[in-house]
Amino acid sequence: MSEQMAVQNTDRELWREREGDYYANSIHVTAAGSIGIDVGGFVIVMPLARWHEFAAEKLNTFKRERSPTDGTSAPTLPRRKHEQSR
Repeated sequence: MSEQMAVQNTDRELWREREGDYYANSIHVTAAGSIGIDVGGFVIVMPLARWHEFAAEKLNTFKRERSPTDGTSAPTLPRRKHEQSR
């Protein structure tokens, strides 16, 4: 037999596509400061820096895939401090 426990939701909602519709897409911040994005009931939670890194990686990939055909390369994003060689 399983025991049911009540838990308190400590997330703070920032945006909801349709107010009052708990199935609508939404964005929230967790108690630990991570950002959660819920689209279609599938939630991805990551720290803000990871969301930014993920978006930068995708943007860079997008630019590379659409680089000019004249042999020049698309611009790349600068490396983060911890990624630079010492």
